[in-house]
Amino acid sequence: LFAVFQAHEESRRTAGAAARRAPAYSAFATLSLLCFVAALFLVVRHGLHPAEAIQFVLPGTLVAGFLVRNEWVNPAGDSRARFAALTRLLAPFLLGFALPVALFIVPFVRGHALEPLFNGVFLLSSKRFGSAAYRMISPWSMLGLVPFALLALYGRKMAARFTRYHALALAVIFTAWLVASASVPLVYRIVWYALRALPPVLTLIGVLALARPRAGDADSPLRRSQVLLLLGVMAVFTLVQFPFSAPIYFCYVAPLVALSAAALYRYATPMASAVPALTTIFLVAFAVLRVNTSLLFGMGVLYQPYPRTLPLEMPRGGLNVPDYDADMYNAAVMVLHRHARGGYTWASPDCPEIYFLSGLQNPTRTLFDFFDDPTGRDARILGALEQHGVTAVVLNRAPQFSANLTDAFVAEIERRYPFGADVGKFQIRWQR
Repeated sequence: LFAVFQAHEESRRTAGAAARRAPAYSAFATLSLLCFVAALFLVVRHGLHPAEAIQFVLPGTLVAGFLVRNEWVNPAGDSRARFAALTRLLAPFLLGFALPVALFIVPFVRGHALEPLFNGVFLLSSKRFGSAAYRMISPWSMLGLVPFALLALYGRKMAARFTRYHALALAVIFTAWLVASASVPLVYRIVWYALRALPPVLTLIGVLALARPRAGDADSPLRRSQVLLLLGVMAVFTLVQFPFSAPIYFCYVAPLVALSAAALYRYATPMASAVPALTTIFLVAFAVLRVNTSLLFGMGVLYQPYPRTLPLEMPRGGLNVPDYDADMYNAAVMVLHRHARGGYTWASPDCPEIYFLSGLQNPTRTLFDFFDDPTGRDARILGALEQHGVTAVVLNRAPQFSANLTDAFVAEIERRYPFGADVGKFQIRWQR
């Protein structure tokens, strides 16, 4: 996206006011950008609900649409020169992309393992849509932006009359908001709703700002390109939240949202400087006091302070975790060490941390069970247990993603490992 825009900018500067149209190049660029938009739809097709379309398809579509308009409305020279300009930008980028990928593939080629590589990267990952998916919040949540939009409008209207008393009143409001967010879920959620709504909104504002030349752009020839680059990266990087759109994944996008907002602020109409300053202070304080100190599973829904923590008292522990987790894992690993011989155990479904914490090896290649081929799976597992002489296993009765083990398979495990102990969500079973 950036290369298309930058090539257009460079060609326009070179061709000048008498630039000719390039229908062949413009048609090529348009077709390529339409393919990009189609690819966005293909990526999210398994979960293409209105919220997912707005968050994951719309931003990239807006950037692509802006670039298509740019090609047909602003002539930038003949097609031959345009293709040459684009090639000069794309060639080093594509080489930089291809070289590490090629080096990564070399051992798979030498090991005749291209088929499992392709299967693992492109096919198995699609199983996430059925087992490890989390819907994006409703489009109505974008109304969380309304208080901040009204605040920006207020700052603009009061730009010439904003006094220290206005700033003090605004600081008091933000302080009350921050305090209330600890105990009033709706007050807490509004901040999350507003921030998570920003990527498509900022992208829309950005392409509108770039649609015509601005007076301030003359001071910095690269400003438009820098803004487009930020918008393009943010628009595509929002996909890191798909298909598991839990609030924590927005934290990966948040730095790009902040940078894009700062870049677009240069195009904003004048407003009282205290308004963006106090808003920024409030958001930073919210991140430090309400996000950084909260439990993962309540994040974005309600504020849950982090509970009392205890250390994982085992050689491979070294972490302080919630006290209930510490008690459970300390006891589970202790029982497992007491009964596991031969250096192996089997832990399932979806508890690969048991292998690391216990230092015992996994007799299968499974970490999360929903990735496994279900055909003949039970027989493969039982065969691996027999082959590696596994004397103790761990059954997870509350897997987060994969389905529970079948009753028939559990019955067979209980027959082979007749002794057991319950430790929290785990049941450890062993042979005599």
